[in-house]
Amino acid sequence: MLRGVAAETDPALVETLLQQATRAARLFAVDGRELLSQIEQACWAAANALAPGSDLQLTRLRASVEASVDVVRLEGLLTGTVPRGVDVDTALRWWVLRRLAVLGRVDQVRLADELTRDPSATGQHHAEWARAARPDPASKAEVWQAVTGGMCSNAQVRAFGGGFWQHGQDALLEPYVDRYLEAVPGLWSGDTPQTARFATMLLYPATLVRQDVLDRTDVLLSSPGLADGARRVVLEQRDDLARALRARTAAVAGAG
Repeated sequence: MLRGVAAETDPALVETLLQQATRAARLFAVDGRELLSQIEQACWAAANALAPGSDLQLTRLRASVEASVDVVRLEGLLTGTVPRGVDVDTALRWWVLRRLAVLGRVDQVRLADELTRDPSATGQHHAEWARAARPDPASKAEVWQAVTGGMCSNAQVRAFGGGFWQHGQDALLEPYVDRYLEAVPGLWSGDTPQTARFATMLLYPATLVRQDVLDRTDVLLSSPGLADGARRVVLEQRDDLARALRARTAAVAGAG
């Protein structure tokens, strides 16, 4: 993919390909760290080689950030160490901060400071995503309660839910597998169908690629009182997780 994408000039197509590659590295590989490092380094090199200020340069830079665990490089983007021609605007700042939040480098004080810089509704939702993504037990618990307790708007559910499950946070997130299975029926009895759909989809434990998660999902799906809408969403999420597990199993078999 990295060889092929180097020949593409459409930023939207390049973005889609890199997103798919990053997702595959995280979900389908047993240990995707080396693959993610390849994506990060290739995209960082491309961002430094492409036309300064171009959309293609920004697309490559964002992909590098998304795959990165290099805190020094990420922090440098916020302090001026950027490829020539890159304007670190509000949108790019949030993109970097969100990645830093996943890596545990952003606390609530820093998020509040950033919201002072960008108090818009978009900034608020970025901050909510970052809050949910932080590898912090208290933040996870507060976000979970807010979403499953019916205290969020649709936009907040998308932000909180989108940030909640992060790769590399398995031990912290393990208790939320059963909490999800317990919460789903109530989501569809207390929230609007749209809010329930987003919460059911985004709170599914998609980062825990294991057979026991599939088995526990099947227990939920066998519940006779489960709403049809909930069943459909859970089946879709289960299918994605099963595909990832098959890919990992095949990789192990191939290596053996």
